[in-house]
Amino acid sequence: MNLALISDIVLCSIALLWLVYASISDLKKREVENWIPLSMMFIALIIRGIVSIILGQSILIVLGLIVLFILFFYLFVKEKPIWMQIIGSLVLIAAGILYNSLSSGPVYLSTGFIALGIFFIASLILYYGRVFGGADAKLLMALAFIFATTPSFLNFSYFLPVDFFGVSLCRTSFLMDFITNSLIISLFYGLIFSGIVALRNKKRFSNKFKEVNSKLKWFKIIFLIFGAFILILGIFQKILIIPAILLLILPWFYAFIRSVEQGVLISYKSWDELQEGDWLLEQVRINDKRLKPSADGLSKEDILLIKRAGKKVLIRDGIAYVPVFLLSIIASLLFGNLFLRFLMLIV
Repeated sequence: MNLALISDIVLCSIALLWLVYASISDLKKREVENWIPLSMMFIALIIRGIVSIILGQSILIVLGLIVLFILFFYLFVKEKPIWMQIIGSLVLIAAGILYNSLSSGPVYLSTGFIALGIFFIASLILYYGRVFGGADAKLLMALAFIFATTPSFLNFSYFLPVDFFGVSLCRTSFLMDFITNSLIISLFYGLIFSGIVALRNKKRFSNKFKEVNSKLKWFKIIFLIFGAFILILGIFQKILIIPAILLLILPWFYAFIRSVEQGVLISYKSWDELQEGDWLLEQVRINDKRLKPSADGLSKEDILLIKRAGKKVLIRDGIAYVPVFLLSIIASLLFGNLFLRFLMLIV
């Protein structure tokens, strides 16, 4: 049996098992233990390093790359200044690209470094933009390292190219499939999650929806005009029908999501309802100290201060996002790129 095939199966199995556990934890407790993404990265490092040596890569080069990883990992885990972490990730990317460009040897480990460095920067943006929590960002990095190279047991011939306005679209890599599928699945997952939350809080959601919807009159008219125009073009190019429909429903979709966020997910909570990492939305003054909103969320010390002051604070609840990663990995393994598959059906 091919060594790369065995290692890919092992890495894929670890990713799925760890994601199942993390998803259950995220849904039940809205938190994911730190050891999950960190252990995924270290296991991927060990497996990719060993396989690279067996396939003929110099032990000194592998050890050098591992040293770079450990330095980056130290900066990351010890939460050193962001600029230091970014430099560390850029060094990983540069080392991987340099090796892949100059060497004809195996790229199993070096390609992992490139993916890890790129996704670290992407995770930072998502984290500080308050799109992801800390666990989500770390899991994204770990998955990028594990699936940096497309699993060798996947059959590329199964995924045919698609012609879109003369441009050939085809499956490129597993990570691109994963990113695309994550966007698609997160849309439907978010809608289902928001729908459940709205049903559980009908009155609060209904009041906020009426308020938000009343402010979107001109927004609806503009999107109705553009959507109708693109829908007419769809007579000549079928692929435009979907974007047209999306434009037509976008104002109501926006009103729905905005109403759930502002009417249900944002609320005042007492200290016993708080968890470490909760996102504070308003500055709170407690004696001579000010708690300010930050991407890192509330710390244990912050919650203790709130407890002592007996105050309620405005918190934004997030969505348990880890199941999206699990579903996206499964979809990518079974079906490839969902967007390209959809294009194959309508073009």
